[in-house]
Amino acid sequence: MLTFQFKPVQTWAAKKAAAYIAGELKTKVGIKSLYLRPFRSVVIEGLYILDKKQDTLLSTPRLAVDIEGFYLFRSIKRRTINFSNIELDNGSFYLKKQKDSTTNLQFVIDYFNSADTTKKTQNKPWTLNFGTIAINNFHFRYKNSLRDTVIAGVNFNDLDVQHFSTLIQGMDLKNHLFKANIKSLSLHEKSGFTVKHFASDATIDTNQILLRHLAIQTPRSDLKDYFRMKFKSFDDFDDFENKVHMDASFKSSRISSSDISYFTSSLKKVSFDLGIDGQAKGYVNNLKAKKVTISGGQATFVKGDFNLHNLTDWDNAFLELKFDQVASNKKDLDYLISHFSGTPTEKAPAILSKFGNFNFTSIIPC
Repeated sequence: MLTFQFKPVQTWAAKKAAAYIAGELKTKVGIKSLYLRPFRSVVIEGLYILDKKQDTLLSTPRLAVDIEGFYLFRSIKRRTINFSNIELDNGSFYLKKQKDSTTNLQFVIDYFNSADTTKKTQNKPWTLNFGTIAINNFHFRYKNSLRDTVIAGVNFNDLDVQHFSTLIQGMDLKNHLFKANIKSLSLHEKSGFTVKHFASDATIDTNQILLRHLAIQTPRSDLKDYFRMKFKSFDDFDDFENKVHMDASFKSSRISSSDISYFTSSLKKVSFDLGIDGQAKGYVNNLKAKKVTISGGQATFVKGDFNLHNLTDWDNAFLELKFDQVASNKKDLDYLISHFSGTPTEKAPAILSKFGNFNFTSIIPC
């Protein structure tokens, strides 16, 4: 295979590979050069794939793929490929939901799910097994052509993510839309929302997003443990506050209103950074929390059960609380009230300063 080390041979192989892939997918594919170790690995430089409307679907200056246990005739007969390692660097991917409700990626998915009706492999789609996938500094865009709503925060119908990097293992696209162990992930969305670190055993299906062993860090928040969102379809995210049911368990976590405000416009005047430990369920406009400890300021914490209503209409929101224990002081309350109310001059009653640090414990079982 020494011949593949020569640039003219790599260029020739790249043209042949691009022509083959283009013929299989029935679209335009470009490859600048290709280095191949037969049945073991391939490094592709200057790759691009156009969608059916001749817009760029994928573009990357470098794609490296390691294949494990590939035997030419046996693997093709079984229609199985085991990718032990895939690495993409500094590229872009543009996913679009089209007017007919399909995506511009559907033709690729259909190809790998299709059966070869001319051979013995009839009715048997390709099986793709994935080991480790590393994506470095990618640009990801998603546009839903069926929605044109302008949103100040994160718009799930018009995403533009820069500096997307991730390391994932054991990806499953056969039994789920997506399932994998995400070891690390970071990104910056055009709204300003930034994820410094994300890790989870993640599952995405048509009716839920499930994140086990969750760890997510932004510049202001730090959440750990478990989070699930249930919905009837992804269209429910257009009315996230009322149609997406959440189920969360947080341990030793902190959450900032500045991060929440990227997903709802109701907290524009509110500012808080709170510690949270406990469980919560429900919709944004009807959250119920059990055995929760919330801390804020320097000496304030509340332990108990909460029902929070109308969070998206902050002026009319109200809280039902059954507490086990409440502790605070006048200075903390002044800070919290002014930030939660959005009125810097609003303070707690002056008489509370006479009590110093106070601590109340409920004598009624919650």
